[in-house]
Amino acid sequence: FPVTISINERERNNLQRYDHWAAQGLIEVIDGEVIDFRVVKKRIFELAEKWSVRSVIIDRWQAAQLSQEIAEAGLEVVGHGMSFYHMAPTTKLWEELVATKRLRHPDNEVFNWCMANAVVEIDASGNRRCSKAKSTERIDLVIAAMISVSRLNLCEASGASDYSGLVIL
Repeated sequence: FPVTISINERERNNLQRYDHWAAQGLIEVIDGEVIDFRVVKKRIFELAEKWSVRSVIIDRWQAAQLSQEIAEAGLEVVGHGMSFYHMAPTTKLWEELVATKRLRHPDNEVFNWCMANAVVEIDASGNRRCSKAKSTERIDLVIAAMISVSRLNLCEASGASDYSGLVIL
């Protein structure tokens, strides 16, 4: 995931070895104080070509320009909200998959770190979601994985695709 402040500053703040992760190819460092979405878009298209990606799931918040550019290039863009309304079913599915050991992933240091940072928030109605506000550090990979798994489940349930033989890594 993109890191937008200096690697040295992040390493001092939370004792993680971002330079090590970058050297291993586990994260991509983008120069500057903000995320350069041109770099993100370029990487999306590289991955789409390599893996025959047909759709991209995007957090709707402040992503209108990027969504439009991706759609104009021929990929389906699926917006996903981060509110309890959108994330509660996603979180429930994720928790079920973890509890039943149907979810596996490679032993990736960055994903493991994000999982360790993930904190579940519960609203007054008992809905659950992972919360950046409650987490001590980054949880982006967890959220991305949760949303991706939810989308696969939705496509399979609707008959749009058959992912029954898929092992989620």
